[in-house]
Amino acid sequence: MLTSLFVMGMVLLGFVGIFALMALLFSNEAVSTECDYSPFECGVMPFHETFHGMHISYYSVGILFLVFDIELVISIPLVFIGLATTERVMFWSVFSLILIMGLFMEIEFGSLDWKQ
Repeated sequence: MLTSLFVMGMVLLGFVGIFALMALLFSNEAVSTECDYSPFECGVMPFHETFHGMHISYYSVGILFLVFDIELVISIPLVFIGLATTERVMFWSVFSLILIMGLFMEIEFGSLDWKQ
């Protein structure tokens, strides 16, 4: 029983190998041109470079958004479980104070100014 399964597996592997070899031999490789690497798919060469870099202000605002989004993710469960204990109130207050101080430092250093 085990030997017949082994033989069937080897025969199947042989067929797969033969079909893969035939596909490799009879396939036509397309000749790539310079137009193939352009961002347009119509075959027309672009007149100028299409990639424009983003200003660093977008990245700083994105990181700031992520920081305050994480603050909400951390602080919302504290609201739902209740703020009955002093430790939770202190944790939330210190955590929010640190983030607000960081926001004021960003504003003070001019990291959020769009026109620099």
